[in-house]
Amino acid sequence: MVSVGIGILMAVVSLASIVFFVMVLIKQFSKGGVLQGLLGLITCGLWTYIWGWIRHRNFNMTRIMIMWSACYIISAVLSVVAGGTVAMEVANLMGQAKGDLKAQVNKQNSHVTDVRKRINRPQVSTGQRAAKPAAKTQPGAGGGIDSDQLADAAMSLWQNGRYADPEGAVEAWSEILKTRPDSAEAYNNRGVAHYDAKRYPEAISDYGQAIRLKADYAVAFNNRGNARYEMGQYQEAIADFSASLRLDPGYAAAHSNRGLAHYRLQELAQACQDFQNACESGDCSTLKWAMSNGVCK
Repeated sequence: MVSVGIGILMAVVSLASIVFFVMVLIKQFSKGGVLQGLLGLITCGLWTYIWGWIRHRNFNMTRIMIMWSACYIISAVLSVVAGGTVAMEVANLMGQAKGDLKAQVNKQNSHVTDVRKRINRPQVSTGQRAAKPAAKTQPGAGGGIDSDQLADAAMSLWQNGRYADPEGAVEAWSEILKTRPDSAEAYNNRGVAHYDAKRYPEAISDYGQAIRLKADYAVAFNNRGNARYEMGQYQEAIADFSASLRLDPGYAAAHSNRGLAHYRLQELAQACQDFQNACESGDCSTLKWAMSNGVCK
């Protein structure tokens, strides 16, 4: 590094400066007297330097004083250069460290995003009515539209494992619940719509109501675990996934989801066991992910 070379040069110049100081100090003691020499020592060479220039012609010290002065000048220049070089190197190191930290954070965030992609989405219940096209049916429009028609309309919004229009689905299931307040499936399905709209507290509330109406509702327990997972409530999510599995031990999605919650808590042994159980129940995606990323062996 450049700063090391400058440091060595400064040390050499400082040593030469000390040599010249001692040479002049000896002259000061011998020619100027003890008092002059002591003043030179007390002032750390400052008075010796001044005295040397005052008496350089008298005691043939001109060359020594020039070389001593040159040492001071060189030392000052090197100090400025060294300061700039060190500052630059520190800035470079800090920039590199910042870049490394940013890369590490990006990698960690990317990994967290990848983990989140593994969570199995909540599931709706088709127990209200089988899904069928209902494009012309307007949820909440009233005017003789019954709850079955509203259910059809809501289910028509369920496309590729999510609601294409979460707000429309919430409106439809809310209308249904006005006439079917004891429908656990309607609460669960509205909870999924809230989930798709990223309103996780509302989703948790609806799943809870579904569970109160239907205590053996494994899907609702798993869905509530999904919402709690998204809120970072991993312990509570594990409790819900476990409740779902007590009701349905072969529920692969609940095994995978519980494993991911354990993983987020760095409980790797439990996570790997859940991923293995999920695979044995028919879903090996999380186990393959965990093995490819060194989480499980």
